Formats: sequence, C-alpha cells, structure tokens
Amino acid sequence: MRKIHNRRSFSNGVSLGYLAWMAALAVLLIAGGCYYAVLKNEQIVLKRDIEKIHLKTASCRLAAEQYRAKAAARVNRWAIRDRLSQDDSLLRDITSSQIEIAERQPRRTVAGLHPTTPPCP
Repeated sequence: MRKIHNRRSFSNGVSLGYLAWMAALAVLLIAGGCYYAVLKNEQIVLKRDIEKIHLKTASCRLAAEQYRAKAAARVNRWAIRDRLSQDDSLLRDITSSQIEIAERQPRRTVAGLHPTTPPCP
C-alpha cells in the first residue's frame, strides 16, 4: 500500500485571520468584563455613600425633633409656672384686666419715635 499524502487532510483548518479575530474578540470581552467590574464597584461604593447620607439625615432629623421637644417643654407656660413656684420666685400670675393690648403701628411711625435713628426714605 502506498501512502497518499493529501495536503488538505494534514493542513490546519484555522487561518491566521481567524486567529487574529478570535484574539481581538477575547481582548474585547476581557476589557468589557473589567469595565463592568469597575462600574459595578463604583455603583456599590455610591450606594454605600447614599445609605450613609440617609442615616446621617435621619439622625439629624431625630436630633432636630428632640431639640424641638425640649424647647417646647421649656417654653410651656404650665411648666414655667411649676418651675417658678418650686423656686419660690417673686413672679406671680396676673389677672386678665392687667393685660394691655398694644395697637400695631406703621413702621415709619415706630421708626420716627426714636430721635437717634435717621428718618426712613
């Protein structure tokens, strides 16, 4: 038997251009995957920053509400009366007949009452 060598049966079926395209595609896929990972990491970092800001905002809101509650408790007229009576203060309640209602004056009239202030234009 004689061996017949056929070039086609022994030749490589992959051309150089095909390998170049496959390499370019691999580089493109790797670069895309790396870019995706970087963007996903930035997204996670931003999400954490947003959560920190939300927590800080909630904390500030709570502190403001607590401040308002303390301020309201301090200016409550009944609480002030109780504190004054506990401290044996000289301040006492007044009757409604002792209350004088001041009439509202125009600004120019009020400003004109003080001789040291220059007149309004």
